[in-house]
Amino acid sequence: MLVGFQPRRYQEVIAETAKRYNTLVVLPTGLGKTAIALMLAANRLSVYPDGKVVFLAPTRPLIQQHYEYFKRHLALEDSAFALLTGSVLPAKRIKAFSEARVLFYTPQTLENDLMSGAINLKDVCLMIFDECHRAVGDYAYTFIAKEYVKQGRYPRIIGLTASPGSDAEKIKEVIKNLSIEEIEVRSVDDPDVKPYVKEIEVEWIKVNFPKPYKELQQLLKRFVSERLEKLKEWGIIRRKNLPKKELISLQANLMKRLSKGEQKGFLYSSVSLLSEIMKVQHAIE
Repeated sequence: MLVGFQPRRYQEVIAETAKRYNTLVVLPTGLGKTAIALMLAANRLSVYPDGKVVFLAPTRPLIQQHYEYFKRHLALEDSAFALLTGSVLPAKRIKAFSEARVLFYTPQTLENDLMSGAINLKDVCLMIFDECHRAVGDYAYTFIAKEYVKQGRYPRIIGLTASPGSDAEKIKEVIKNLSIEEIEVRSVDDPDVKPYVKEIEVEWIKVNFPKPYKELQQLLKRFVSERLEKLKEWGIIRRKNLPKKELISLQANLMKRLSKGEQKGFLYSSVSLLSEIMKVQHAIE
C-alpha cells in the first residue's frame, strides 16, 4: 500500500509498538514522525478494509503538508483523500467524511462537526494527533479523543510531538486525554537514530513577546469581550467567561433552533457573533 517510501529502522520499531497500543511518539523535528503515522495508517487500512483514518494538525499549512505527503506515498485513489478545514462548507465536509478513507482535519473543524452530530467516528480505525502536546485543557484534541474512544468500534490513537513539554502534570494530562498506553521516545543520540542524523549546532534564543503583538492581543480580547457582552444583554449567555467548548455547543443549539423554523432576528445575529468570537479567539491562541 506504500509507494516511494523507505522506512528507517527506528521508525519500523516505533510503528510496531503503535500497531498494538495507543502510542505517544516523541521525536525531534526532522526525524520522520509523519512517516511513522503513514506506516501505521497503511497497516490499519489493510486490517480494516472498511475503516477510515483521521489525521489532525493544528494549522491549515501543516495539515495541507500532511495531506500531500500521504497522497504521495499511500497507494489509494485521489478520491480516498479529503482535506477538511473551516473553509469547506459543512455539507461538503459531511459528504467527504462518508466517501473518503483518509481525512485530514484542523481540530476545530472536526470538533464542530462532532458537536453538531453531523458525523460519527465508529468506522475510524486510526486517529493521528500531530503536535499532540496541545491535548490539554479545553483544546479541541481533548474533546475529539474522548469522543473517538466512546464511538470507535476499533479505536487506535497515535500522538506525535517533538517535545511533550517540561511540565510533568501537563504530560500526564496529555497521556490521560489521549488514552495513551505506550510511549516511544528517541533523541539524536540514540544508537538507532544516530546513523540518520547530521551533526548540527543548535543555539536557543528566547525572545519576549513584541510590544505591538501585545497591543494587538489586547485589542482582540476587547473585541471578544464586547461581543460576549452583547450576547449577555440578549439573554443568550449568563456569564462572559465561557470556555470554547460551550460556545461551540451554544452555536450548534442556536442553529438547530433556526433550522426548526424559529424566526427570531436575534438568533441570526447571535450565531454570527459567536462565529466572530471563535475566529478571533483562535487568532489570540
